[in-house]
Amino acid sequence: MGKRIFRNYGLAHSIELALYRAVQLQSPSHASIRTRQGHVKHLVAYLADRGIDRLERVSHPVLQAFGEHIGARVASGELSVAYGKNIISTAHGVLSRLRRQRWFRISPVAYVGKCCSVRTQAPDGLAWTTVQACAEALEQRGMFQEAAKADLRRLVAEARKRRAINIQEGTKGGRTVKRWVVVDASGREVLEKAWAIARDAGTKTLIPPDTKYIDFVRREAARARRVLREHGIRGYHELRAAYACERYARLTDCPPPVLAGGRATSRSVDRQARETISREMGHGRVQVLASYIGTRRPNGEQIARDAQERKAYQQDRRRLTLPITPTTVVSLLTPYLKGSKREIQVHKRRLLSMVVPYAAEHGRQLVSEITLHDLCAMIARETVDRPDRSEKTRQDYLLTLLRWAHALAHPEWEIEIRKAAGLGKHTAAGRKLAVVRRRRRK
Repeated sequence: MGKRIFRNYGLAHSIELALYRAVQLQSPSHASIRTRQGHVKHLVAYLADRGIDRLERVSHPVLQAFGEHIGARVASGELSVAYGKNIISTAHGVLSRLRRQRWFRISPVAYVGKCCSVRTQAPDGLAWTTVQACAEALEQRGMFQEAAKADLRRLVAEARKRRAINIQEGTKGGRTVKRWVVVDASGREVLEKAWAIARDAGTKTLIPPDTKYIDFVRREAARARRVLREHGIRGYHELRAAYACERYARLTDCPPPVLAGGRATSRSVDRQARETISREMGHGRVQVLASYIGTRRPNGEQIARDAQERKAYQQDRRRLTLPITPTTVVSLLTPYLKGSKREIQVHKRRLLSMVVPYAAEHGRQLVSEITLHDLCAMIARETVDRPDRSEKTRQDYLLTLLRWAHALAHPEWEIEIRKAAGLGKHTAAGRKLAVVRRRRRK
């Protein structure tokens, strides 16, 4: 019967084995385990040099001294800033969980400084001819590794049905979140070919049935990485960054910031694209995408456009803080009116008859105080509560108020206003309003 273990929190007699086992218990995937075990090796060596033979004797001052030691190695150029941060994060993360003390931590930035993770160099693999040549070389040598654990049968079915695949197996530390990646015709062709190879081998993944995953990674992945480098691609992660750049260009119709010298589109479009790509790539934070596509800061041309948009937004906000008077109401509506002079005058009189009396009755003094509920009440008064009016007149009132909603910078209110008027979505007024919108966009 073996000896009971009373040291190193009951994990092992030696500090090294105890830390390795702690990493195994806390890490969800094999890749994470190997990476973090490489990090804790530095802690093991540091404790051995200081004569500390038990993890229970690692106090907070000892952890701080370890942080200073790693910081000195980073300052001397022996370690990179990013790697130094990872070493410290793994060390205090493992120790805080073993001690069950969440406060047992130190700040990596305080010891090694900030790490700039914004990509400034275009990723390898943007040239499709290079990627295709590399893929052909890998195929000739019988090597396929990307998403090796994936259920190819499921991916092929999803690609055929939804033109997108949900990457789940063996990615992002085993987190079970949805990662829907859009697949074009060439991608579906690759999936079909991979599934044919796996099916002939009697498996549903790219890993041979008689091979363990760790052996597959050590042999196939390492050899395939050499083929990538022969074609000017530094690693698999560069292909991931190239995908992000291509996806960004497709979503925004602008080159990615890493190629354009900064953001070349508006903030809102850039943010939506980053959120979409981050969701597809399985990241929990949008900020991580900067390491794939580049900075969020605008380039020289976009700085001027951002200034114009900001000026226009501020002008709109100032206009919405004006008091509700006939002059204010008409001035806000005028940019949204097209047609003859007589038609424009009719729209103005109609809106004044709705807005000004209602505002005085309900104590609305500023334009910004007008809410969706107020607009619904106004249109209900002129349509639902006036059965004597013809359908055409009711539609005209609806058209006028919908234009007013757009003048208030709330086009999303349109559906609720239509419901309040008791009119369907496809009315003559709606068609006319659509024409006005198209002209405004031009």
